[in-house]
Amino acid sequence: MKNAHKRFGRLLYRRQTEKTATNLRVFLDAFVGEEQGKAHLVSVVGGDVEIGALAAAFTNGDSFTVMDPYGNESIVSLGEKPLCFRG
Repeated sequence: MKNAHKRFGRLLYRRQTEKTATNLRVFLDAFVGEEQGKAHLVSVVGGDVEIGALAAAFTNGDSFTVMDPYGNESIVSLGEKPLCFRG
């Protein structure tokens, strides 16, 4: 398949505290969610550091931005106690 990378979306996570700022951007392989900002499934591709930081953010219930391949953005969250699988 030519240009298979163009079918991926993006997941953007930004968090800023008094001393540090975190800005992560990873490829989004699959996403299932609602229009009200509730995400049910997020599948991302990234390195160990990015995945570890996102797992911590998901566990904290932080919100993140999902961008589809066409450029449409929405701010969503996985809610309380999400299940995280790495592999």
